[in-house]
Parts: sequence; structure tokens; C-alpha cells
Amino acid sequence: PDPWGIAHYRFRDRALRRLIGSYLSDRAALELGCGEGHLTQAVFGDASTVTGIDISRIAISRAAALELSNARFQVADFLDIPFAGYDVIAAIECLYYLSPAEQDVVLDKVATEHRGKPFVLCVPIIGGKYPTHPGVMRTLARHGMAPVKSHNLTIRNDSLCNRALAIALKLAPIGHMLLDRVPDEFVYQRCYITS
Repeated sequence: PDPWGIAHYRFRDRALRRLIGSYLSDRAALELGCGEGHLTQAVFGDASTVTGIDISRIAISRAAALELSNARFQVADFLDIPFAGYDVIAAIECLYYLSPAEQDVVLDKVATEHRGKPFVLCVPIIGGKYPTHPGVMRTLARHGMAPVKSHNLTIRNDSLCNRALAIALKLAPIGHMLLDRVPDEFVYQRCYITS
């Protein structure tokens, strides 16, 4: 259970809930790459319904075992399912597992089947095998999407200075408010909301 230790990211979960909670309230949501349902439980509680999709049967069986009253989970590849009919679609820490061509297919589907509705994309913006902030902006623009909001979620953990900054933000009563003032070179993950 919890192979990525995702249950330990409570600060990120609270920040994410604050950022997208108003988009989810009493709405039908599609959560792409839901895994074991951790974020479904931690973030999507105010949604009227949540459909969690993941390609892993093991992850889906663990998510279903949570018995969340507003959620249903299904084993599926999000390249194959329709995106129409949802008020909000969220892709949190999952699109970078797809090839660039597959990412384009998903974003094309969002742009055509979900046009004008909120799409939540959360990704590391550190470069390498992950995108950078300018790369995310170019990709979204290529698909006719532009963020109406973007917020930092987590700090890089690759130096003592960054770890100290992350701890200070977690301990500060207004740390979540200061997170968006952190320069890009310190940011690990950012959340983009398009509409």
C-alpha cells in the first residue's frame, strides 16, 4: 500500500484542497490516475461525485476499499474513456507517465470534449523527465488552453536550503499563502487550472 508514500504529503493535500475546492463543490469530477484513492479522499470530498480512473487493478481495488460515499473507481486507460459529461477533470501527478504523444491525445480530448470547463493539471516543473513551467505553458497553448490560475504546491527537496525552506513554509501559519511567492527555481510542483 501507498508505494509512493503519498499519504505523507498532507501540506500538499491541504494546499491542493484550498486551490481547487471551489471548483469541485457539488460538481461531478473525473480524477485521472487516481491510484489508491488517497487524493480522492483528501481533496475531492466536496464533489457531488468523483469517478477515479487508473490503469492498475491493484490500485483501484485499494481505492474501492476506502468506501468513499461520493466516489466510484474503475480500471481504465484514460486514452480510451470519454471525457464528456464531467464538470471538472483533474490530472494530478499522472500525465508525465505518458509519452509526449499520449499526453497530446489526453490534452486534445480535454480541449474538445471538456471545452470551457475546469481542468486541473498538477505536475513537477523541474525539467529533465518532467516539464518546466514554460514547457507546460507552451503545451497548454498548443491545445488551445490557458491557465486561469496557477499555484505552487511543493518545494524542491534537492538541497539543504530547499528542505529548510519547505519546513519553514509547513510550520508557518500562513505558509500556504507564501508558497506562491517562491521563485520557480525552488518549486517542485505547480497546479494549473484552465477553463
